[in-house]
Amino acid sequence: METTDEPVRGPKIVLAAYALMLELYPTVRSFPKSQQFMIGRRIEDAGLELLTGLVAANKSGRKKPRLASVDMELEKLRLLVRLSFDLRFINIRKYELLSEKVDELGRMLGGWMKWSDEQKCHPRAGGAP
Repeated sequence: METTDEPVRGPKIVLAAYALMLELYPTVRSFPKSQQFMIGRRIEDAGLELLTGLVAANKSGRKKPRLASVDMELEKLRLLVRLSFDLRFINIRKYELLSEKVDELGRMLGGWMKWSDEQKCHPRAGGAP
């Protein structure tokens, strides 16, 4: 598989979600085969929805509903990562790494949602803070 040296561009939160996806794919490939298409697929789907939702929210004039949808995907991902750990598909080190990345995204998303709410009171141009 060829890769490019060109960096991914976008707001920090998009870059963080992209980095999380790069971590999730090989993690899911290490799951038992029977679970790669069950829990693993849901993890991948939630991560992709999170990433593409962030890109869409950044480009959208109506950010609040998109950010709420992204928040839901983040919570799904958080739950599925925990379930993967509890079922022993991932070890404690991987769980801590993924949880840290998910928590970081949660803080960033919460800040963006708060900023977006404040913009309704004091509108100005811009995407992600």
